[in-house]
This record gives sequence, structure tokens and C-alpha cells, in this order.
Amino acid sequence: AAPVVLVVIASWALLLGLWWRSARGPAPASRVPVVAVLPFANNSTSADGPIAAGMRDVLIANLGALPGISVLSRAATSAESPGRDDPRRLARDLGASHLIDGSLQRSGSDLKVTISLVNVATGLVLWSRSYSAPEKDIFSLQERIAEGIARAGPIGTSGAAQALDSKRGTNDVEALSRYGQAVEALERPDIPGNLQRAAGSLRAAIDRDPNLALAFARLGDAYWATYQATSEPKWATEAVTATNKALTLDQQQPDVWISLARIHQGTGRREDALNE
Repeated sequence: AAPVVLVVIASWALLLGLWWRSARGPAPASRVPVVAVLPFANNSTSADGPIAAGMRDVLIANLGALPGISVLSRAATSAESPGRDDPRRLARDLGASHLIDGSLQRSGSDLKVTISLVNVATGLVLWSRSYSAPEKDIFSLQERIAEGIARAGPIGTSGAAQALDSKRGTNDVEALSRYGQAVEALERPDIPGNLQRAAGSLRAAIDRDPNLALAFARLGDAYWATYQATSEPKWATEAVTATNKALTLDQQQPDVWISLARIHQGTGRREDALNE
């Protein structure tokens, strides 16, 4: 009888375990944080607007290289995005779990950037920091911001130091400002002359800092948009050259690889597009 009793007990234990797991529901799946970085508010003079735009772009690029999180493209959350007046709804519609909001303020030659990390579902501010530095140390300011977010509890990720080791910002304020001017122009390609203005600003940024990979990537975007508007083959060639230069300087930018694949696809080089 003892074996029968043991079988019965074991059966009941198994059924009880199954019932308990069923009552609790499925185990929550681990979800990779999806982050939307909003355009930075400029709380200084209008002359600092391009610097704020440039710093936001550098932050997106740095976060995009981190393992364990996904970052929405800059175009998805640009100042011209539909729904920009309701950031949480915009982020929800885009599938983001977290928002990063930022502002730039100047005091003399010092820059202060305040960053907040917001839970999209609840609207709660999970983490917030302010970073200050003299204008001449703008590169270290950009690094500290990226490192702080990378280590923030709600979206903290391992391997941040290695991923951020590749230099994506610039210590040349004028180069960053020129880059930011291009960012603002590219967000409004419907305004006549904006593509040319963007390309000119990016070439000026590259003249000041030839290692600014993001400037080459955006120059590729400007040339490609020009090709789409004019169908002149030389702009497609220029777009490939600029984008390849960006990848030579920094290979850890998924959106730049996607841009290159899009250019190949748009010019009929389907096999090259698939390889990218």
C-alpha cells in the first residue's frame, strides 16, 4: 500500500504545482528597455539651440551603442514629429518604455544640462541628474551624461564603459553648433534650401573636426535626400562616400548601417543592401 500512497502523494504534489503556476500566470518575460530621447529644451539664448540639438544627437548615438537597450531613431522623436505636444503618448505609440527629457542652460561660459528618465506607463520620473562643465570641456560633458544614463538603475546596462569608449562627440563647440544647425535643417526638408544649408553646415563641422563620425553620417543623409529630390546620380555617390566614412570612424551605429542599406536599395544595388 505504501507505494500506492507515494504515487498518490506525488500526483497531488504535481497537480498542486501546476495549479499554483497557473494561478500565478505566466512568468513575466524580460523586456529590453526601449528609450525615446526627446529634443532638448534650450533655456538659453537662441544661439545655443543648435548646441542643444547636437548634444541630443550625440546622446542618441552613444545610447544606441549600448548593449541591452534599444533606442528610437532621432527622426521618430524629432521636434517635427506628430504628437510632439504629448511626449508620453508619442512614446507609447512608438513602443517606448522610457523617455529621456533634457534641457540646456548657459551661465557665462558654463553649460548645464539637466536630464530626466521617465517611465512611459506611469509618468514617474525614475532618475534625474544635472551636469555642468565649462564650454571648452563640452566633450567630457557629453561623455558624463551618456555614462550617467547608462548606469541609471531602471535601464542600467553592463558593458557601458566599453561601448562608450568609441568617441562620438566633439570638444569643438563650433563644430557641434554647426552640426546642430544641420540637424534642425534636416528636420524640415520641406523648406526650400534646407538640404543645401544642412550640407554646408555639416561640411563646416567636418572642417573643424574631421573625426566627427555623426557629421559624416548626417551628410550622407543630406546627400541622399538631395538625390531623391533631383535624381542626379552624383548625389547618390556622395551619399555612399559620406556614409562609408562615418562607418570607418564608428562602426557601432546601427542606424548608419541601415542608411547605407537604404541607399543601396534605392539605387538598385539590392545585393549590397542585403549584405549591409
